[in-house]
Amino acid sequence: MLPEHLETLLSEAGYKNRSEFIRDLVRNRLVEREWELNEEVVGTMTIVYDHHRRGLTEKLTSLQHQSEGAILATTHVHLDEHTCIAEVSSVQSVPIRSTSTKVLSPFFSEI
Repeated sequence: MLPEHLETLLSEAGYKNRSEFIRDLVRNRLVEREWELNEEVVGTMTIVYDHHRRGLTEKLTSLQHQSEGAILATTHVHLDEHTCIAEVSSVQSVPIRSTSTKVLSPFFSEI
């Protein structure tokens, strides 16, 4: 049963061999562990959104002020008439995760 599940995962993810897949599994687990241990890491969250959807910029600014320096910067870029990118940069694992939850949940609650 396990070998069949592994083959399914390999196929779905587009891996050509098991060793690449296993290497990435181990790497992902190591990164997760760093997050769990609250090791100091650099992280970014990039959000592509319709700029007519109000409130995101204000929410990011508010969270940055409340983060006690953990959120280093937020950047806002206009891609076209309707599409923007917001990027949040942090040096700790917890702020990026908690920020993503705080920022995105109100905007996707309708979905």
